[in-house]
Amino acid sequence: MKSLEKKGIHILNLDLTVDDSMLDCANTILTKHERLDVLVNNAGYGSYGAMEDVPMEEAKKQFEVNVFGLARLTQLFLPIMRKQQSGRIINVSSVGGKIGSPHGVWYQGSKFALEGMSDNLRMELKQFNIDVIVIEPGAIKTEWSGIAQNNLIKTSGHTAYGRIAKIHLVLL
Repeated sequence: MKSLEKKGIHILNLDLTVDDSMLDCANTILTKHERLDVLVNNAGYGSYGAMEDVPMEEAKKQFEVNVFGLARLTQLFLPIMRKQQSGRIINVSSVGGKIGSPHGVWYQGSKFALEGMSDNLRMELKQFNIDVIVIEPGAIKTEWSGIAQNNLIKTSGHTAYGRIAKIHLVLL
């Protein structure tokens, strides 16, 4: 992030699992700016494994980041967009929010939830001239795949499910 900061981009720390962090972020932005035209919700991570192998704590964390954190941040910025009668909310989902795959029940379930929420919110906000856009990238060359694969091996690598899933993730 330092390289972006050197180019004049303002960096704010934000933890989507801590409400005070989101409140601080929103308050910082809204006290410095009179309006907000675009909100890009791009945080997320993938935790793969056979459904029975992924601890519920990890499954809940997956939804906390990919769904509830995004929803809370949207709640915090919607009042200004409604007041100005315009705005755009861009939710970064995944092709995994449209199709399922083995061992992706928690990650892809969170992205299916994001897709449904976005569709409903789009209808709700149309009267305020606020558009909700969903971006559904497929495989992108980043560290994301390696992290997801490591989580899969950690949770389900001891089973035949893990071996099958490892092959599947490499092919995505």
